[in-house]
Amino acid sequence: MDEQPQVNREFEQTARAHVASHTRRMTRTKQGKLMLAVASAVVLLVGGWLISAGQERIPSLREMGLALAEPELRPLSGASSWQPGAKDGEGYAVAIDNGKYALSIHSITSAIKLLNYETGYVWRSNPPQEKLESETVKGTLLANLKSPFMLEYHEEGKSQRLIVNNADKDLAIDYQLDDERLQVNYWFNKQAIGFSLQYRLTASGMEVRVPDASIREEGANFIVSLQVLPFFGATRNEEQEGYLFVPDGPGGLIYFDADRTIAGRGYRYNAYGEDWTIRAASTENVRESLVTYPVFGIKHRDEAFVAVLKEGRFESRIKGQPAGIVSSYNTAVAEWIYREEYGQKLSKLTPPINTIQKERISGDRVIEYRLLDGKGAGYVQMAHSYREYLQEAGELPDQEAITEQLSASIGPSSEMPLLLTIVGGSTGESPVGDKYETATTFGQAEQIIEQLEAEGIDNIEVILKGWQQGGELGVADIFPVERKLGGTAGAQKFIDMAHSFGYKVLFDQNFIWYNDKASGISARTDGIRAMDGTVFTYSGMFVMTPSQSVGLAYEAINRLEKLGADGIAFSEFGKRIYSDRQSDRVVTREQTAHLFGAAMNYARERLGKAVAETGSDYILSHTELIQELPFETSYDLNVDETVPFYPIVLHGLIPYSFTPGNMRARYDDHFLKAIEYGAIPSFVVTHEPSISIRFTLDNDLYSTHFAKWKDRIVEEYRAFSQLAPLQGKTIVSHRRLEDGVYETEYEGGARVIVDYNASTFQVIGGD
Repeated sequence: MDEQPQVNREFEQTARAHVASHTRRMTRTKQGKLMLAVASAVVLLVGGWLISAGQERIPSLREMGLALAEPELRPLSGASSWQPGAKDGEGYAVAIDNGKYALSIHSITSAIKLLNYETGYVWRSNPPQEKLESETVKGTLLANLKSPFMLEYHEEGKSQRLIVNNADKDLAIDYQLDDERLQVNYWFNKQAIGFSLQYRLTASGMEVRVPDASIREEGANFIVSLQVLPFFGATRNEEQEGYLFVPDGPGGLIYFDADRTIAGRGYRYNAYGEDWTIRAASTENVRESLVTYPVFGIKHRDEAFVAVLKEGRFESRIKGQPAGIVSSYNTAVAEWIYREEYGQKLSKLTPPINTIQKERISGDRVIEYRLLDGKGAGYVQMAHSYREYLQEAGELPDQEAITEQLSASIGPSSEMPLLLTIVGGSTGESPVGDKYETATTFGQAEQIIEQLEAEGIDNIEVILKGWQQGGELGVADIFPVERKLGGTAGAQKFIDMAHSFGYKVLFDQNFIWYNDKASGISARTDGIRAMDGTVFTYSGMFVMTPSQSVGLAYEAINRLEKLGADGIAFSEFGKRIYSDRQSDRVVTREQTAHLFGAAMNYARERLGKAVAETGSDYILSHTELIQELPFETSYDLNVDETVPFYPIVLHGLIPYSFTPGNMRARYDDHFLKAIEYGAIPSFVVTHEPSISIRFTLDNDLYSTHFAKWKDRIVEEYRAFSQLAPLQGKTIVSHRRLEDGVYETEYEGGARVIVDYNASTFQVIGGD
């Protein structure tokens, strides 16, 4: 079946921005068709793969020297059985002690306590029994509060989900211990399913692993999802001052608040958004948000932790539940998904029915709880701890590489970079039919940067958009450069001129969305497949398979290298990640992330730079610059305050911009937010007035006329330049001084105070 699957609202909102303009444009038929197989002709080795008869084809993963990454699985513990020794008054016995932390476990319930020796504070997997005696919830909800896990399963052939926990009378628990790990084995005799938890103390706290090898499904029941330590650190409103931290936009806080209005099921979003290949049978009440870093935390007065999903993050959901949602406790947890539910279409005449994925999503699941303490324990310290983790994992540059990378990425620290997107043109529907409209020729682009250079702007990153032949049409054969803009010669001349000013020139390209009517490619053969086997399409566009997408990127990189380009701005890379479910193979989201990273690394290697969009954490080690980093809340009703958690993680390591200045919904407020959060200035411009090209350009490019915006660009750049010396500095503190007034402090002592009430900011001190 190849009919178009139903899409959910979250997808529609994000996809519309990228395909609306394509649906208004003409699909130009190309003569040079991309070859999908090697013809029997003279072949040459060019750029690491074959071309035949002068016509390029999409290289295979093997020809690019790539392969699908396979997860590393840790074997089950071979240690001997463990029996608890001396127990405290609650029945807990110490199982592991590393001198900094001690893990105790209740031998009957398997609940845990984690002691911080330095402060004496104890973190619990579950509330103590005496406090639960006054709990108002009953039945399964109360049993969940007492359990260190919640396992969801279904019976074969049925879509109904059932939950079990440690209160199940048919549950068998046993323990194994080696030098550093405590393994707890769970087996449900009636359901014939089981799994193990491995606890390990780290220098920062505690790591919990669910080994894939421990999953047992020996009957007619199958695991759907698992929540480990769902009430770790849970507290009632009256017991603690503090909050839940959730990865909402740049960061979100849910305060412990007795006066809260209960909103739905709490904060509940999939890491990295919905997978486009999984469509629900119903799209009603689909929540909309994009989690770019699967992290959560809890603060109790001067104690806190930040939990980082280390493995299994691509198949996870982050949940923040204020008191009153499922109990009288505030809690945050990650839910690991082992099987997805999707809508299976049986015929064109009947609606899809709920179906649960047959094959289990393999891979270990690992989470680390990094403990924090002291007066400043909170979201800033959570961000610092997450930053340290990313550096330890090699996903952010280490300290020795920071200065060199920043110098190559944004120039000397005395010069604030300006991210300037210049739109070339495109083809689309007009009142007189389909036509190509030029927005900015290369000669006109030269005039734009000449004027900005004359104003003293010495550090510009230029991103060329709509440079492809015919503009952004969603076709595979994007070369040669559009002749109406000046062609290849015009592009090279513009690059040479930009280089003479010390500017860098990058080319924007979307390697994900393609037009189903384009020559040489088709949704049926090149598009990703949904869970039910259908081709995934939307408004005449389809999503290219990950391997084909990367092949097209490699191809473009080789061509752009000959032009003298300094890099590629990968539209959508770092924003959206998806799987591909072909009948003969499945590419997971994690494998897609590795492939996208490989393409970006190739661009860095051959051209110098790779720019990511949105900046999800899996892309951080592959980019030098992030455009359009999220800086606003998703407006989830559970989130009380937005904070710069993710900017704190990134600042001083990877520069980032927010929405281009002339595209801001609230100009002054969003300008000040960029100052408060340490972003670099960004604008998107055209030589022609927006009104003249409104039929062909993206719908959201409604005010791009450079002549109109030039003075504002210069004015804003000079304002941002006050923060230029801080570009390589770490944010060490952020706080609200009063309503509408915020302070961001950097290493070296400089403070930036933003006053939204007066629409002003000031930079104070620093070395």
